[in-house]
Amino acid sequence: VEAAVELEQIQTRPQRFGLVALLVAFGLIGAGVAVMFATQWSDVVVGFTAGMLAFAMILLGMRLPWLGAALDFFTGLAAAFVFTGVATVIEGSNPFVMIICAVAVYIPGFLLSQGVTELVMGYTVAGIGRIVGATVVTLKLFAGAVIGTALAYWVFGEPAPPANAEVTLPVLFVFIAILLVGVAIVFQNRPQDFVWVILCGLVTYAALTAGNQAGVWQGALAGGLAVGLFANIWARLRQLPSNVTKLPAIMVLMPGVVAYIGIFDAAGEAGLDALVGATGTILQTVLAMIVGLIVANTLVRPWVPAND
Repeated sequence: VEAAVELEQIQTRPQRFGLVALLVAFGLIGAGVAVMFATQWSDVVVGFTAGMLAFAMILLGMRLPWLGAALDFFTGLAAAFVFTGVATVIEGSNPFVMIICAVAVYIPGFLLSQGVTELVMGYTVAGIGRIVGATVVTLKLFAGAVIGTALAYWVFGEPAPPANAEVTLPVLFVFIAILLVGVAIVFQNRPQDFVWVILCGLVTYAALTAGNQAGVWQGALAGGLAVGLFANIWARLRQLPSNVTKLPAIMVLMPGVVAYIGIFDAAGEAGLDALVGATGTILQTVLAMIVGLIVANTLVRPWVPAND
């Protein structure tokens, strides 16, 4: 899993941020996601908890090999079960959004962006392998969430309909910035690069929102194009790897997040039909984002060190 691999790499080099900072960072990501989906304000606190649950699963997976081998699946399952149950206690809580708050860090943005970069640079086998791996992780997250939701319905019953909150544009952008700070901490970005990470993420989200007016895949396409262009231009100007800004900003796109739209239908009466429909939407969205990144990397090629 991307997050687990990243944390293992963090342990082998001097850390800028320790475990406490990482725990808070995961919580900030969860809180930011909750606001992005305009759920009720009490869910911002629940979303913060969902993010910390994801970090706890990573730590547990490091101690239990069987759990670590399928961390994405079990995190989706645990989050769906726990927060569907919570929604039966906290009236108006949105378990759909809380699941996303928990699994957001696991969504394979790095594998996807790195795979596209390798395709453009001619490393076809490695690039295709990363893209396929990213798609598999997304499907595993979806499968875990569907099973967890079905179990929660059986144990706790169906929660009340979720409530939404009005979120103004300034408040939304503030919480997206908070989310991006959390992601930057998770991936151990240098503090001096935080402003660029935030700016890249806000530009990406603006493009995603504009594209979504035409449709889901159009938003993913516009977002992929925006993040690729921003990151590559920044990398060429600063002579630094584009992933410094691209990797955190791709979290705003959350490729595969549309998978969870089918959770409740797949766990209820719609069953297999909803699951098949949601899977098609996942693949469509991921492919649209890939196309956006490919076009961006074609227009502005990624910067590479002169000795590579």
